[in-house]
Amino acid sequence: MQFNIKIKSKIADVIKKPFLRDVATVSAGSIIAQITAVASAPILTRLFLPDDFGILAVFVSSSAILAVIYTLQFDMAIVLPQNDMEARKLFVLSVKLSLWFLVILAILASFVLIFPILEFVGFEEIPQYLPLLAVLGGFAIAIERSLNYWNIRHKLFQLISIALAVAALLAAAFNITLGLFTTGVWILILGSLLNHFVNILIQMVYSKDREVFKDYSSKVTDQIKPEKLFNEYSDFPKYRMPQSLLNTIGQNIPALLLVSLFNPAVGGFYALAYRMVKMPGMLISEAVRKVFFQKSAELKNQKSGLYKSLLKTTLWLAATGFIPFILLALVSPTIFPFVFGDEWQSAGVYASYLTLWMYAVFCNTPSAAVMPVLRQQKRYLIFNIISLIVRVLTIYLGALTGGALEAIIYLSLAGLLYNLIIIVDVHIQAYRDEGLKTTEV
Repeated sequence: MQFNIKIKSKIADVIKKPFLRDVATVSAGSIIAQITAVASAPILTRLFLPDDFGILAVFVSSSAILAVIYTLQFDMAIVLPQNDMEARKLFVLSVKLSLWFLVILAILASFVLIFPILEFVGFEEIPQYLPLLAVLGGFAIAIERSLNYWNIRHKLFQLISIALAVAALLAAAFNITLGLFTTGVWILILGSLLNHFVNILIQMVYSKDREVFKDYSSKVTDQIKPEKLFNEYSDFPKYRMPQSLLNTIGQNIPALLLVSLFNPAVGGFYALAYRMVKMPGMLISEAVRKVFFQKSAELKNQKSGLYKSLLKTTLWLAATGFIPFILLALVSPTIFPFVFGDEWQSAGVYASYLTLWMYAVFCNTPSAAVMPVLRQQKRYLIFNIISLIVRVLTIYLGALTGGALEAIIYLSLAGLLYNLIIIVDVHIQAYRDEGLKTTEV
């Protein structure tokens, strides 16, 4: 009895810890969103063809890459200032930049409707309207992220969680409902856009200090000039933006290259495998990233505890994810054709190899969150340049020496090695940042 009381007391103490409580709050939305994706996937894979998912992967990948450019990564800086007025100005700056890039990129994308640019780069089977929709998708992601960081700053983790869950449920319902009556990749693309815009709407309506969304010329925000923000946070557009862009390209280039080098079906197999393998880790890692980013910014300002917190969180993730990822690697070739249909057998084989990469990404979550806090943007820009080159080369090497499977195997090994290097390096930088001595560890 005494033992049970002690156990319950320890569990209660853990739950009361702000960091774990915030992680659990954000995780709730991620869990609902991911369960929705898992539950709807077996239906969608029977309503839509692998080619449709391959084209959707091109849209999603292109949108994600463009989204990095829209804000020049000033959105990530919203969490950092001690002055709330400065954070407010950074949010407004991010939105303004997104609107400007939306107009510019939409004009450029319209040329694809006139000239056969997609055919020239190997995307003959991609609809001509896709680049224009990708520009809109990138804009939606950029605004969603700006709102995310604004609400993270104010610790509105429950709002972020609710927005994520509701948006995923509505998007899945939209895809399934329309898919029962008609077919076409345009349904999946519109569902993806709906997901982002519903998330934006919910966060805007229930966010703290909603006046900021229509405050582009107030006397309050004008007290801090844009020039001052560009100077003080110049490392974000100079180093963090190229770094994030390269990292995002590195994550999304496989789907684009597989569609270009092979066909949309191969891209569809990879996209489903990647999504399903990454999903278990995302249930925790996305919540950890958002909460740990806010916490690490606080610890950095306090000038103590950042390295210890980083190390503990990384080890916790490594222990938590080890067995689930091993099991996923073993059962994927059997589970995929059973759950998604016989034509998705190749996706199951791809998934078994991708677990190596995704487990390393899962463990790298706190290190990725700490990077902008340490302000070592230039250093990690170099890392990302090397990583992108290696990923592209591995895919081409696989295509030349074997086929799509070989390309994915080489890509997974390269991803595993890169994330391990980043984890070690970020820990070293955090250790040095606090002025610790190696002998004290």
